[in-house]
Amino acid sequence: MTATKRKYLVRRLVASVVVALVLAVGLARAFTGGSPAPAPDQAAQLVPANALIYLNLGTSKGSAQWKRTAAALRQLPIAGQLRDALINGATSSSLGRLTLDRDIEPWLGDEAAYAQLPGTGQNLLLFHVRNAGAALRAITRAAGSSTPQTYRGTPLRDVGGGSVAGVSDGWALIGARDAVRSALDLRAQPRASLARNGAYADLVGGLPHDRVGNAWLSQNWLTAHLAGPAAILAGAARVPAIQSAAVGFGDDGKLMRLAFRGRPAPGPAAGPGCTGETGQSGGLLDKAPAQPALFVGMAGAECVLRDLMASPGSAIGRALQSFSAQAQKSGLNVDRDLLPLLGGDSALSITPGPSLTLDAADVPAQESLNVMGRLQPVLVKLLNPEASGETPGFAAQTVNGVTAMTASLTPALQLSYAALDGDLIVSTALSGIADAKKGEHLDQSRDFKLVLGKRPKSPSALVFLDLQKLLALADQAGLGSNPTYAAVRDDLKKIGAAGAVLSREGNDIDAELRLKNP
Repeated sequence: MTATKRKYLVRRLVASVVVALVLAVGLARAFTGGSPAPAPDQAAQLVPANALIYLNLGTSKGSAQWKRTAAALRQLPIAGQLRDALINGATSSSLGRLTLDRDIEPWLGDEAAYAQLPGTGQNLLLFHVRNAGAALRAITRAAGSSTPQTYRGTPLRDVGGGSVAGVSDGWALIGARDAVRSALDLRAQPRASLARNGAYADLVGGLPHDRVGNAWLSQNWLTAHLAGPAAILAGAARVPAIQSAAVGFGDDGKLMRLAFRGRPAPGPAAGPGCTGETGQSGGLLDKAPAQPALFVGMAGAECVLRDLMASPGSAIGRALQSFSAQAQKSGLNVDRDLLPLLGGDSALSITPGPSLTLDAADVPAQESLNVMGRLQPVLVKLLNPEASGETPGFAAQTVNGVTAMTASLTPALQLSYAALDGDLIVSTALSGIADAKKGEHLDQSRDFKLVLGKRPKSPSALVFLDLQKLLALADQAGLGSNPTYAAVRDDLKKIGAAGAVLSREGNDIDAELRLKNP
């Protein structure tokens, strides 16, 4: 691997982390403010249970959450832009000639919701009405001379763009004609509403109470829009798939929170080929470097990798399949020999340099060192250092009392590995082995304690990001010239630290993203 190619791979890795975090900031910050109780969610009674996606927000401008949201948007301009993009995307195709600022805001109550129903263009907007007369006048202006059509006692007016609008029992219903009629049908058939869906009630009911809004994601929507992330979450939690999910947004004054609760699909607890038992990835903090830019600890890495390899549409899966085929030619069976090393707890850390360190826990020392020895010729053949006139070298070295083997694969890439207290440590720098042996580790850092100090006792996965260091790596990788990165860099720097935790306590999967308040 040339220095240029290595720099490119680091750049892609850093870019992926930054983009994922930007999306999280947009969701978690754009709509939050930190109320002591959940925002009202009465609109779910007007949404059919087969909705593909449902988003509900508290909209009381006199509440503390709205005031804190305004302050947050002044701190993080990119969040305001993402909020506007999300709102426009949800409403632009459904409002017709109505506008949010002119026609809806003057009479809007304390709740607004969006739902997408099965079928092309079947969008539904629901607004709680605090002034029915003002709402009807706004709809009449937008409808012009069109003749109202009454459905189940509610006059519906054509407001343009294929949308109709009407007011019924304190709610304004706007959207595709069939979608609005489906909502009105629920007045007579309340049991067919999303509010009466058992999975919805369970998942939303288990979200943190300090949320100001929540969302519902059906299995069809997850498959169409979040197949990759959903597969990673399912693999990490050792379930076959995620059947449906709920999301909550909130802010407790110190942390911005984006909570995710998923209902596992029926099936075995672990996918085919997952050899390890569910671990407690928090234990890997004992060997994590004290000041990483990124730390990812996981109890189901083997399952995640197997799921990705089985996914034909995944770029990572295709790369893993290609590597597996190359390894097989050199006598190393990835499926039988390499992946089981990640059957228990494992962690990946990135530290400034950059260097990458993998910690695989609870693997027999001799077995793991034997596999690593057989992996060396595979990597040599894959990287082909001889093509540039280089000769790979191998040597034993001692660091902090630990004997490590170091393979110099190219001038820009060295791979050191050692067995340490029941773990296999593999790093692109010898310092990665030394850091695993040191007394000070990640769980003692102030930012880690803030974002992940309170966490489940047996997490399936932990993620920590030091954004100051991560942004420095992004700058080093040359992302400064990327317009998207440049637009969000300052906002991410203000946040400073982020963490995520995944656990399964009971039937459902719980995940939460936490961002330090700027």
